[in-house]
Amino acid sequence: MAVISILLIKRVKTSYYSVGIFVSVNTVGFALGSPVMNIIYDKLGSYVIAFAVCGVLMIIVTVVMQFVIRSAHQFRKKVEKSEVLLCEDV
Repeated sequence: MAVISILLIKRVKTSYYSVGIFVSVNTVGFALGSPVMNIIYDKLGSYVIAFAVCGVLMIIVTVVMQFVIRSAHQFRKKVEKSEVLLCEDV
C-alpha cells in the first residue's frame, strides 16, 4: 500500500490528500476483510471462493484507481493552466 501511495504522490502531487485517502481505505479493508472472509467460509465451507472474490475486487479497484488518477492528473493540469492564464492577465 505504501508503494501505491508514493506513486500517487509523485503523479498527482497532493500528498496530504492521497495518503489520507489510502490510509482510510486500507483501514476499512483491514476492519472488514477478516469478518467477511469468515462469513463466506461459514456459509460455503471453503476459503477458495472468499479468496477469489477478494482477488476480483482487488483487480476492479486497481482498474478504477487508474481512471481516478488519470482524471485527477488531467484536472490538475487544467487548474494549473488556468492559474497561469489568470496570472498573466494581472
